[in-house]
Amino acid sequence: MPFGNPIVAGDFVEGSTAAYDVVSAASSLLYRGEELADVIGRGSRGLIAWGQINPPFNVGAGAATRPLIELDFETEIHRAYRIYTNPVRMTSPVGTENPRFLLFSTSDGTQPVPFAGTTFLGEIAGSTNVVGGRVQATQISWTAYPETTRYRVLLASDAEFGNAYSMPYDPIKLHVEDCGYLQLSNTGINRYAGAGAPKLHYAWEFTTSHIFSYKGSGAYADNAYMYQGQSPFAPNGNQRSWCYYAGNYTEITHLAGVPDSDIIDLAIYLDFPHWAYPEGGDAIIGYHTLGTPPAIGANEPGGAVYAQGYANFAGRGVQRWLNIRNSGISNALFAGTFRGFTLGPGIDTNYRYYGYATPNVRIKAEYFK
Repeated sequence: MPFGNPIVAGDFVEGSTAAYDVVSAASSLLYRGEELADVIGRGSRGLIAWGQINPPFNVGAGAATRPLIELDFETEIHRAYRIYTNPVRMTSPVGTENPRFLLFSTSDGTQPVPFAGTTFLGEIAGSTNVVGGRVQATQISWTAYPETTRYRVLLASDAEFGNAYSMPYDPIKLHVEDCGYLQLSNTGINRYAGAGAPKLHYAWEFTTSHIFSYKGSGAYADNAYMYQGQSPFAPNGNQRSWCYYAGNYTEITHLAGVPDSDIIDLAIYLDFPHWAYPEGGDAIIGYHTLGTPPAIGANEPGGAVYAQGYANFAGRGVQRWLNIRNSGISNALFAGTFRGFTLGPGIDTNYRYYGYATPNVRIKAEYFK
């Protein structure tokens, strides 16, 4: 609620204005009964639509697109709606399909048709050349601000190349959540009124599409975990690793040009199941600017900017969300050049820097633009 410690008397509610954006902190705040109902009505209404489809899902060759779930729901102007899937995984029976799930929308009540006059909201991209391998779970999350009273979304699947693919384990769920009236900024300025174009609220979160680890020599080492630091196995040397977010660069590069004052949240998630020492170690986090993942087995490419931040993990099996604002990483995101994170190499050969993270290296952002 936008007031603290309210006093209720009859059809009046009054209290402090310290947390309310459109009046000064020195003013008194007074709501009459119907005004209070309006304030409450601006809040979240939770889940308003959802659909589910169970596996297996098969897509024919030649970039065939198959509709999976379509939701048709009423909306109110000036309210925000989060449209998202559960985290899902894919398998590639042949290894050349590049499978993916795609989310489209229309705001005029017409039926969404993939790639034909609809708005493309995002995708979950599979991985090429992974025969029978399971792609790390990931999801689509999009916040919409429809200016109409009806909205329709369509989740579809396709395979860009070659044969079919299937998902034998995971059902897919598509959700629509009413997030409430358009949010005000955290600086007391109503970003949806006044002169100039309004700034909209965006939020997304993605996990990696590809990971690669390299030896100290730059030779390929592994694509199961993200290694960093001086390996106890001497031939591996002082290792480093790269991750990619192929399929999500449209959303990630949308941060370009956003000032830090418009950032609500910007973070990386790391899960380190192993360190050389039981008490843990220090992650060395950087970024790279290479958009296309290299082939498995290839040497380390160019484009890495190492050691832009450090974080201690106090033991094996520790997971952390880490703030990356005001760093070289955030500068690259705001410049539109960021394409993924790097871990390592160790600052020196001390084993405190040796460990490996899971492929689930997540990036999330919430901001106004």
